[in-house]
Amino acid sequence: MITSANVSAAQGMQQALQSYNRAAAQVANPDKRVEAKDLVGLKTSEHQFKANAKAFAVSNQMTEHLIDIIA
Repeated sequence: MITSANVSAAQGMQQALQSYNRAAAQVANPDKRVEAKDLVGLKTSEHQFKANAKAFAVSNQMTEHLIDIIA
């Protein structure tokens, strides 16, 4: 079952992946010096993705528990 929490978490994961890809492109660019903000962006995106993935999983667990209670 897809809930609004699942949708929000999935959107958050997608945004984190886009941010990660932008930061990774900056780090991988051989013509540009690697800056701390790009490395921080990679790590921040990683944490953002993990947090949203956890929110998605918890939302699924809550939905399963509610279904068990109702059944």
